[in-house]
Parts: sequence; structure tokens; C-alpha cells
Amino acid sequence: MSVRSVGGGLQRCDGWTPALARQRDLRLAGILQQRDQPNTMASLAFNALLFPDGHPYHQPLGGDSAATAGLDSASVRAFYSATMSPANATMVVAGDITMAEARAAIERRFGAWRGRGSAAVPANGTNTAVDRATEVFLVDKPGAAQSVILIGAAGVDRSDPDYAAIEVMNTLLGGSFSSRLNSNLREEKGYTYGAGSGFSYRPLPGPFMAQAAVRTNVTDSSMIEFFREFERLKNEPVDPVELERAKAYLALGLASDFETTTQMAGQVSGLLRFGLPMTYYDDYVAKIMAVTLADIQRVARKYIRSDRFTVIIVGDVAAIRPGIEAL
Repeated sequence: MSVRSVGGGLQRCDGWTPALARQRDLRLAGILQQRDQPNTMASLAFNALLFPDGHPYHQPLGGDSAATAGLDSASVRAFYSATMSPANATMVVAGDITMAEARAAIERRFGAWRGRGSAAVPANGTNTAVDRATEVFLVDKPGAAQSVILIGAAGVDRSDPDYAAIEVMNTLLGGSFSSRLNSNLREEKGYTYGAGSGFSYRPLPGPFMAQAAVRTNVTDSSMIEFFREFERLKNEPVDPVELERAKAYLALGLASDFETTTQMAGQVSGLLRFGLPMTYYDDYVAKIMAVTLADIQRVARKYIRSDRFTVIIVGDVAAIRPGIEAL
């Protein structure tokens, strides 16, 4: 394990057109404010380091100051023409409405919509995350009272056959308030107000991330506890009662994802986004409840690779570096 300091700067350019000046000022101000938000700093550094240059997730979704400064009316209009097209649109309607009524409402509002753009090309699935031996990167925020720790690696595709087992495993690790990470770092040690973990599902596989904001003076101790919980989940059998509680947490929580029409539309949109069948949730609970103790240990060993993690710590480097290097 090696430790490096990383950093970067933001640039502002002049010569903006009046029509875009206000929006570009607002966006630039938001980008500059990120320098004072440790969680955002950690996320930006993590994505830049885990995903290689050219990968869709390498750069921040909102762009950087250089890209923002280069925007003008012509580029904005060109982007709109190329992307805002019926060929790229899918409409999901949820509510007390018939198909005929929905079609008529859509036709009234969007029937005249024409676009010059073509259907979006799917992201290149060959783009993969960086595979490196565990390495710690320190981002300096002098005088910080807390350190933001973000630990992660490449995740999985939403359609992965291990999805149910992964979700139950992560519920045990850091996906609920009673998870091991939160119980350890918050309830037992008092290092943080909250610790958790999760898999991010995107058109291309997003990352697995575990994170917490901890007191500066326990940054190294918190790192020890994170990795201790990773190894314990992989190498020690899970208590059957703990497993059943995690499965019930997911199974019983499914209904709350369909309480409102907005949530229903969102769930359908998710199925469409990932190419999953409309019958997906018919056997969701059965798949969750079928996860075994052996499944938990198997997917933990496969996806929680403690030897292949990218670790970002945003904090007072002068205060935390000696303890981190001693690990």
C-alpha cells in the first residue's frame, strides 16, 4: 500500500456572451464551492482515479471550469439539437389513467415534437475501471476537523446474476442503519455520525463505495475498522439471525418503493434503463429470501477486494499522514 498526495486547480476564462453569462456564472460558482465540500472533493477525486481518462465516469457529470468557460450559444444549441430528440425519449405514465387517455395527452403536448438528432449510442461496455493494488490518496484540506474516507473499487452490472446476493451482503456490511460498518464506527467507537456502503448501478458498471466522515484524530483507527469489517464478512460465517434480518429489511422495504405514482414511474424507468423485464419484481422477494450464508461469503470474497481498493481521504494531511503511513 502506498500513499500519495493529489491536487488540482480550477480555471476561469473571460469573453463570455451576455446570453449565457448568468448561467455560466452560477455553474462556475458551484464548481468553485465544491472545493469547500469534502464529500464532493472525495467523490471527484475517486472517480478521476478509479475510471481512466476517456471513461464516461472519469470526468464530473457537471463538467469543470474549463469546459464551462468554453460554452457559447452555438455549442449549447448544437448539443440540444443532437440529443433532445424523440429518438432518445421514453415516456412513462403512472396514475389513474387509461392507455387511450395517456396516448391522447402525450399527442396533444408532444405530437409536434420533431428532432434532428438520432438515437443515442449505448456507452462502450469495454471501458473498465482501473485495476490497481490498494492505494491511498490524500487530498489536503488544512485545519479540517474531520476526514472524509471513501474506499471503493469497480462494481457490477445491474443485470448481474449475483444481484440479490450482493444486495443482501451489502445490507449486512453498510446498507442499513444497523449494518456492521455503522454499528462499529458510529455506535461502538463513536468515530462518526454515520458510515455506510453501496453499489452504484449505471449504464456501465458503477463503483462499490464505503465511506464515512470521521474525526481527524481517529482517521487511521477508522481505516483499521473499515478493513476489519471487510475481512470479517469474507472470512467469518454470518450469524443466521443477522442474515434473516438483512433479507427481511430488503423484502419488506420493497412496498415502500411503490407508494406513490412518482415512485412507480421511477421503478418502471429503472427497468427500462437497464433492459430488465416488466415482470422483474414478480419474484424479487423470492430471490432475496433465497440468499444463503454461503452466498454472502462468496460474493463478499468476489466483490469486496481489500487488496484492490482505491482509497481517498480528504482532510488535514499534516495531521493524518503519519498515522495513515504507519498502517
